[in-house]
Amino acid sequence: MNTTTAATENKNLTHLNVGDIVCSTYGYGLSPVQFAVITHTTDRSVYYQEISRETVDGEWMDYYAVPNQEDYKAVMETINNSTPKEIIKASHRKNIYYKNRKNQLVPNDGINSKTGEYYTAWKGQPVHGNCD
Repeated sequence: MNTTTAATENKNLTHLNVGDIVCSTYGYGLSPVQFAVITHTTDRSVYYQEISRETVDGEWMDYYAVPNQEDYKAVMETINNSTPKEIIKASHRKNIYYKNRKNQLVPNDGINSKTGEYYTAWKGQPVHGNCD
């Protein structure tokens, strides 16, 4: 896994590269852990595919998780063997920038999936979650 770039703290979307892993823990009291891989980038957008997780400690009610290595390898193999158009078609897209109240373009610090997940750069360490 690409832990060198993923381990950098406080990345916004302009700093993400293909192969970087992003992580989401959302909710209050119920905080499932989700991971995704950056599959393509442009000047204005990032594309990502969700991957599963591996529990490294604990059980379903209270656990620590990391990205599933087999899923990560499969996504990277697909990236390496596909055209950009095929990768884009198989991925979710998020704009890198948004306009603030002063009408200035500002980079997003994470990916809002619109289904509850908010992905930010994974720091390379197991992530705490609970109540899957």
